[in-house]
Amino acid sequence: MLLAAALTGCLPEPPTNGFADIVVTGLPSQETAQAVQITHTSQIEQGLMAKERGGNAEVLAFAAREVEEHTKAAEQLATLMRQIGPAPGWSPLLQEIQDESDGDEIRLDKSARKEFDRAYLDAAMLGHSRMLGLIDNILASPEDDASYRLYLQRVRITIYRHFITAESLRDSGLVR
Repeated sequence: MLLAAALTGCLPEPPTNGFADIVVTGLPSQETAQAVQITHTSQIEQGLMAKERGGNAEVLAFAAREVEEHTKAAEQLATLMRQIGPAPGWSPLLQEIQDESDGDEIRLDKSARKEFDRAYLDAAMLGHSRMLGLIDNILASPEDDASYRLYLQRVRITIYRHFITAESLRDSGLVR
């Protein structure tokens, strides 16, 4: 049901922060794939941090799911990246995404233990809204690799579900 609704655009969109205005038209698939991979890595690292420092059982379960699902998606993307060719090297786009991701992790790491669960959920919402903006921009550009487009369409659903779960947990009143 969620899948069908997400594919038909019936679900409300989370706000996109930061990466929604990144222009990807004309960039090689290898570069945009590397950008998506950076965001997966950041979510995995934040999830591992949450598994270590989180206190709420539901937040811990969400973090474990995040690590598992982003790891699987990153592995699938790595396989696709080998098929579409070598990465073009480091670029200003990749540096911008890496810097934003690093900043999120640094802010999360500085969170006090009693406030960590909420800080993690806020970071997850921000990171996932950025991923959605990036993926939507890639999907809106003329991309010729059908396997990569299909991957992005599928992973977008997972990213959307993560955003909604983080928002729901944050707003539930169970975390401070």
